[in-house]
Amino acid sequence: MNEAEVTLTLVADPRDFQILDIFMSRARIRPSVIRSLAIPQQIDFNKGIVISGRAPIWLYAHLLRLCQNAPWVATFSPMDGAIVVASNSANGPQVGEVIRTETILPYLPKHPEEPKQEGPKPGINSKAIAFLGPPRSGKSVLMNAVRIRLGNVLSPEIFQRQFYVLRACPDGEGDWFSEIPKEQALTLRYKNRFDDTFVSQICQALEQLLMQKQLLLVDCGGKIDKKNERILNLCTHAIIVSRDPEQIPVWRGAAELCELEILAEIESVSKQCAEVISDSPILRMRLGELKRGNERNIKLPEELLNVLQFNA
Repeated sequence: MNEAEVTLTLVADPRDFQILDIFMSRARIRPSVIRSLAIPQQIDFNKGIVISGRAPIWLYAHLLRLCQNAPWVATFSPMDGAIVVASNSANGPQVGEVIRTETILPYLPKHPEEPKQEGPKPGINSKAIAFLGPPRSGKSVLMNAVRIRLGNVLSPEIFQRQFYVLRACPDGEGDWFSEIPKEQALTLRYKNRFDDTFVSQICQALEQLLMQKQLLLVDCGGKIDKKNERILNLCTHAIIVSRDPEQIPVWRGAAELCELEILAEIESVSKQCAEVISDSPILRMRLGELKRGNERNIKLPEELLNVLQFNA
């Protein structure tokens, strides 16, 4: 392969740490890349290191080993900040300490050539699209299908750095859920409680992500209540998915109450279908077979991708 699957860039911080930024040129990389992967020569092992970027767990584990001579090492997550996972320093940050996102954010790589999106809310340049609708309508499946499609049409740079999926319901499902056999997925899945603590964590993460990403897909729960309302108040747009067409007006009202711009209303049907009913004033569609494991086979009309208004 001519193009490097993984690129590591050192971002110097004028204080006491550096950021080791990871960029993957494709959604999936071969484990064998770590055999020849080396950290930048100019890295300073007298300073702490924050590892940042979208990458599999095994790559993070390898980089942690390569950085073990530093006084301390942290891993950065947009939702949590930089969490110190190793420390050799008595005076520096200790394991379990968190460096706030606001401290890291100014030093992350900037890419001015990427298109900037104008959001409808003051001070927000990002588009946070809530996927709404009653339970078992295929919201998560559709969102995952959109994620896969965007991974194919967006440049790796934009997909890696400016796009993010936030699962705002504690069902224990991630991108991996549709990639393995259903029996294994259900065994590995761990459902959390949808309580005030969880909602507060999601809202905090969403606020941070709105400062960092251009496009967010937010997988919301299937109830209209105060908890979901807190999350929706931080979103900017909505896509409604319902297997019961009579429920669509109910969810439309919930979206409008939170001042969300509705991008599409989708009736989920059991048979294979990809039908645009109307495109004005709101895109209305029927989509079929929104079921687990079928994400890569779902036909997404171009009209649906166009309403995202996120073009490379």
